[in-house]
Amino acid sequence: MRRANPACMSARVIGFSFVALAGACDLAGANSAAFYLLLVAVSGIAVAALGASGDWLEARSGATGSRLPGIVAGLWCTALTLAVLGSSVRSAALEDHGVPALGAATLAGSLAVFAILGAVSWRNRAAARPSSARSLG
Repeated sequence: MRRANPACMSARVIGFSFVALAGACDLAGANSAAFYLLLVAVSGIAVAALGASGDWLEARSGATGSRLPGIVAGLWCTALTLAVLGSSVRSAALEDHGVPALGAATLAGSLAVFAILGAVSWRNRAAARPSSARSLG
């Protein structure tokens, strides 16, 4: 059984946490704080996307036949694209003290991608559990 890389796991948590904090700052009206939190999130998401892409390449070289690593890598790359786009749009609006519509949309899109990643991870873990553990609930 393959062990999870702690650095990649930390990057996933950092990426999600800072995007969620940026969303909370947007709701509170602290738009400049949301911009800087989103910049930090880009770093974590980039590391997680690279790790997921590496997992996908390893799965392709093996004969597993699973498409899940490719889907996960694609979702992380989508989250990275949205975070970079959102932070670049927000940087132009820092002096206006407002959130551009595209900046809010990319943040919402990033949160939606993280929700999908969570659902995929949950489903994958549920499918990997032995049938006796599933019946115990």
